Parts: sequence; C-alpha cells; structure tokens
Amino acid sequence: MRRSAPGSRTLRAYRGLTLAAMADVCGVAFQQLQKYENGANRISALMLARVAKALGVTTSEVLGEAEPATGVLDDVAELLAPPGAVDLLRAYAALPNDAARFSLLTLLNTSLSTGGKS
Repeated sequence: MRRSAPGSRTLRAYRGLTLAAMADVCGVAFQQLQKYENGANRISALMLARVAKALGVTTSEVLGEAEPATGVLDDVAELLAPPGAVDLLRAYAALPNDAARFSLLTLLNTSLSTGGKS
C-alpha cells in the first residue's frame, strides 16, 4: 500500500471540503486524515476507499496514480491561465494567517459583487 494519499488534499480543497468535514465523512479524526495526506501514516485499503468515495473519485486518483477523470486538473489549469493568477495565488499562500486570507477574499468578493465599483 502507498504511504500517502497525495491527491486527496487537492481534490478535497477543490470540492470545498475542510479537513474536519472530510474526516467526519470518512469516520476518522481529522488528525489521522491529515497524517494520511502528509504521508506520516499508511492509509489502509478500506480508508482509501472511503476517501475516494467521499471525494467522488477513484482510488488511483487519490493516490496520485491517475489523471483525475473529474476534470480537476483542467479546471485548475484554466483558473491559473490568466496573467497574474499564479502570482496572486503565491501572494495569497504567503499571507501570514487565515484572518488575512479571509480579508483578501472578502475584498475580492465585494469587488466582484459590485462589478468592481467602489
């Protein structure tokens, strides 16, 4: 069995699931799921099947052995294609905490809902 489930974090985030919500669906503590994602603990075949089912993908996709049939990579590539998108993502990831990230998202969502007008 593989040591980790590298595809689960990306797929989980794409589906909008928090680590805690995903762990709840899989019937395991979020700390345990985090260890699977990071490769700290081996993932059993049963847990792998639960994770895949919760994400709506195959076990091969969770293990990173197959291209996602769900179109996740195509969707992500499309989102990152506009000029500056990767720089924006890097800046977002470099923000010091969740509060700063939430503030940025609030600003962007407000700007989108007002059509970019102040």
